Amino acid sequence: MNTTASQKLSALEAKAVAGEKVTAADLAAAQAAVRIEELTAEGDRIREAEAAAKSAAERRETAKAEAAALLEGHGTDEIVALWIAAVDAQENLLAGIAAYNEAISTAGRILDRGGVRPQLDRNSEPLEHFDADNNFAIVHGQIKAVRVAGESHNTLEGAEGVLVGHAVQDVARRHKGLPLPYSKSIENRLNLGSFGAGDAILTPARNIIAERAAA
Repeated sequence: MNTTASQKLSALEAKAVAGEKVTAADLAAAQAAVRIEELTAEGDRIREAEAAAKSAAERRETAKAEAAALLEGHGTDEIVALWIAAVDAQENLLAGIAAYNEAISTAGRILDRGGVRPQLDRNSEPLEHFDADNNFAIVHGQIKAVRVAGESHNTLEGAEGVLVGHAVQDVARRHKGLPLPYSKSIENRLNLGSFGAGDAILTPARNIIAERAAA
């Protein structure tokens, strides 16, 4: 085992205390050796601390560079564009609903001009020449449904907001809830129910999405 300068100095001092011969030069040399040993240890600690600081600084710079590289091309402009596309999609949905409603109203007017009899309430006797497979329904003075060649078509008036809301709600359900400020989930806040004709859209649409996800 190597003897340190401090141990040698202690041994030399013990010899002097014991009455053995110790010269001033021997004692001075031992004390100087101890000081050199202390300075060397201090230098080692300084260099170790400097190396650790340099390594930490390098890690910080590396982390900054990696974070910058990761975020490059992922600014908010991308999210803005996606949000605009989502809004446009909702607008397209509303435009499609409006076009569908107008087509039904126009079809009803065509039937009416052609002398096709409208539907009456259940308590009324059918009109002469009433055709159960080809007719139209008037509600509050507006054509709300038509039946052509045995197939019924109902307007979606009043279901627009429900359909748009359900689109958002379905996305929330897929993600097990979408958080809102001061609220657990957008799904809970919407709390949408069904809306007659709207269900005729929601049910098949959801079936298609489920089949697409399962494929």
